[in-house]
Amino acid sequence: MIIEGTSFRLRGSMGQDITGYTGLEFKYIRPDGTTGAWSATAEDEAVGSMSADVPANATMSKSGEWLVWGHASFSVTKDMKTPAEILIISPEGSKSS
Repeated sequence: MIIEGTSFRLRGSMGQDITGYTGLEFKYIRPDGTTGAWSATAEDEAVGSMSADVPANATMSKSGEWLVWGHASFSVTKDMKTPAEILIISPEGSKSS
């Protein structure tokens, strides 16, 4: 569980080689339906692992279920995406279920 308004590091893997990528990010859909993305950094290109430091700011002020997925762009007009995962953001003082 992630507490609303706190920073955290998000990690994920594309599950395949991302060598030569031109852009890496974690895209999201907030509980209210708005979309956005956090820039990511490659941790190991050969296996496609990546991470992003998500700041504690207004972006993280929506409690509920967020859909989050990794996205890699390549110069050859090819994109690579991971399946979306649910990320639970809870108000401070909430108990995890």
